[in-house]
Amino acid sequence: LIPSDYRRAQELGIELEKVVDTHNGELSVSAATDRGNGAVYHNGEKMVISFFSNRDAYIKVYHIDVNGKMKLIFPNKYYSDNFVRKETLVQIPGRNYPFAFVLGKPYGTEFIKVIASTTQFKDIEKSFKDLGKEIGRAHV
Repeated sequence: LIPSDYRRAQELGIELEKVVDTHNGELSVSAATDRGNGAVYHNGEKMVISFFSNRDAYIKVYHIDVNGKMKLIFPNKYYSDNFVRKETLVQIPGRNYPFAFVLGKPYGTEFIKVIASTTQFKDIEKSFKDLGKEIGRAHV
């Protein structure tokens, strides 16, 4: 039997190998949704964002909505440490997160932006300030 997400796991493995195989030693980061880059989601569907770095890094992940409003989604109050060890796949939301990204209105193209550095950022914006009011759901 082949699991339903086997093909996606293979694709992700190939993508991660590209990041790890950076020969010049430069910092390289990869990010994608659980459906891959350019995915289409419908009202009420859940989304998971994964990211990965070839080196130990400090990482910030932003969601940019259809109106161009940018919000820091990592680090967040459930994963407050933005230091990520090399070759560690991080998912938002993770298994222990008490929320889900449930897609809804307004509809349109949205983006995920990942910024990584080998040194800590001078400031980390307040993230998810309204999270918790949604009874375990963060609408994106």
